[in-house]
Amino acid sequence: MRHDMLRCLSIGLIMVGLLSGCATTMSVGTPPRTDRLDGLTVGVSTVEDVLLALGQPRGSGAARSSSVLQPRKILSYEFMEAEGQRIGLKLLLVFILGDRYDGYLWFSSGQLIEEARR
Repeated sequence: MRHDMLRCLSIGLIMVGLLSGCATTMSVGTPPRTDRLDGLTVGVSTVEDVLLALGQPRGSGAARSSSVLQPRKILSYEFMEAEGQRIGLKLLLVFILGDRYDGYLWFSSGQLIEEARR
């Protein structure tokens, strides 16, 4: 998952560098369907329920946040959009424990890429 996220971010930064000063808009992925998260229930919804609600993820992996906790599978949904010198990233990570939905992490950012001043 980290490799996919770094690749997506790298592609985005390259595109922004090539397009700086242009009014062209480019995007990678589709915006995560965060409005559908309310239909999922922790410990009850299955992986199939998650896929039905959110669609196919752009990536997947696993993570362990503590040596005490069991590892969670992670489904990642990313969307990156660049317009001129502006780049925005939306990232939804959905956690799966066993075969059940275990929560999510949602991140959305927009920033202006500025030329380094000497």
